[in-house]
Amino acid sequence: MSTEHDSAAPVQLPRAPHRRRWPTVLLALTIFAAGAVCGAGATVLVVVKRVQHAIHHPEEAPARLSGVLQRRLNLTNEQRAQVEAIIAKRQQELMAIRRQFQPQVAGQLDQLRDEIDEVLTDEQREHWESLYKNYVNRWLPTPPPAPSQ
Repeated sequence: MSTEHDSAAPVQLPRAPHRRRWPTVLLALTIFAAGAVCGAGATVLVVVKRVQHAIHHPEEAPARLSGVLQRRLNLTNEQRAQVEAIIAKRQQELMAIRRQFQPQVAGQLDQLRDEIDEVLTDEQREHWESLYKNYVNRWLPTPPPAPSQ
């Protein structure tokens, strides 16, 4: 005795077309790499701006450094105040040393600028002067003021 189901052939579902995976993987890797490059670039910009700010505003260093030490060493508020006073005192000594040697540093940099000037054409010299001034303004701190008495 046969039933209708016995004689019927099994139903076959259509197969999904075979897709290559490498374009998807390549696209994912490209997106990941672009994100990494953008993230690294943004990080560099932020770090450079912070370093430049710290160079041009040394008066903020004692508070900033004591805050970092308070977090990392779990200092009490009293310890933080003492550490900030110590940093401020040492900073004054470091500024005195900078005042003493700043003219020598400036002189060496002026000589560097002048010696490079000598090997450049007029057009190159103009561009070099612009680059040099930009570098000095961005990366070299202004000379510390003389202590007020």
